[in-house]
Amino acid sequence: MSRKLSIHLKLVVSIAALTGWLMACNIDLSPPTQTISNQIPYVAQETGDYCVPASIQMSAKFYNLYPPTQADLFADMGGQPSGFGPGGVEIGQIAPAMALYGGVGDAVMDHMFFTDNTFLARQISAATQPSPVIALINQGYHAGVINGGQWHKETDPNTGGTMYVWDQLHFHDPSGGPNIAYTAAAWAGTNCGDANPVCYDALSNSAAQAGPQVMNNYDVVMYGGDGGIDRGPKEY
Repeated sequence: MSRKLSIHLKLVVSIAALTGWLMACNIDLSPPTQTISNQIPYVAQETGDYCVPASIQMSAKFYNLYPPTQADLFADMGGQPSGFGPGGVEIGQIAPAMALYGGVGDAVMDHMFFTDNTFLARQISAATQPSPVIALINQGYHAGVINGGQWHKETDPNTGGTMYVWDQLHFHDPSGGPNIAYTAAAWAGTNCGDANPVCYDALSNSAAQAGPQVMNNYDVVMYGGDGGIDRGPKEY
């Protein structure tokens, strides 16, 4: 029987000052359901080995930069056709290339064994700033870019307060297409893997640090389960 994984936010990360003031006065103007799209330009990988270069190009284009070609990025990262790592690029090369070419000067590789609430909190923090997140999937052998997600409001049964429940995460897959929508459970299994799970993503260090600092504002509930996947693409 399928069970559900939900990512609950008690506070939205990026709220305008006026809206924050109104919420402090218990006036909630947010819609019951909202889709967040970071409008990151989609780039397809040119060969089977170029998922990481394509992801770095997406990050760069988000900042209106002109990155090197995928072939040049692959060579600069020491990529080896069909080598170890996502598309033959060693994991340790991704964050430095994202910092140098992708417009994220403080890029770091975030890493966690098993699906962890603080890892997901950092990922959500970056996605809602917005800031590109290059997420590794399929046990770390493929890469793409998170482009937002969808949440809805629920009442916390324990406190009576409002929870922001993340239902989907939208992923630019360089080989699969733009804005593939994963349910929360399906994303956890895809990002971290089901067997011997290990989670990786490259993101802004400031976004990564924001997660633990505001963990009292997060309610990340891990229910497990197989979830589902909508092969999109979504249009906004």
